[in-house]
Amino acid sequence: MPDGREVVAEAFRGRRDDLGWSQAELAARSGISVGTIQSIERPKEGKSWDNPRSLPAIEKALGWETGAAERIRNGLEPILRREDPEGPPLSSAQVPVGSGIDPELLVEIASATPDELQRVRGFLAGLKASRNQNA
Repeated sequence: MPDGREVVAEAFRGRRDDLGWSQAELAARSGISVGTIQSIERPKEGKSWDNPRSLPAIEKALGWETGAAERIRNGLEPILRREDPEGPPLSSAQVPVGSGIDPELLVEIASATPDELQRVRGFLAGLKASRNQNA
């Protein structure tokens, strides 16, 4: 395709496949409908490509910086998100889970931005201080 949609679609499919994710899992992680994921991965003309929310949400879910689709269209590699330099967010299947640990919570924490992580750390520090006072 002249605008590079096929190349972007192939890259999105390849990244999703590398992660072992179905279209439904990518949809859930990105907040984008399965139909939109399917439309972008085929690819076809239409609203899915024109929606300003779709591509950035998918890029983020795949562990890439916003603008990855444009980089791919221009023959460049996508850049991994800075808050996750080792790769994409973990799936619950990849997280070692012990007794009483919610794997979905761990996935959310692994996918959080640095600012969100700082707030979680503050909350956990407060819980720990409260427990120490009650002990």
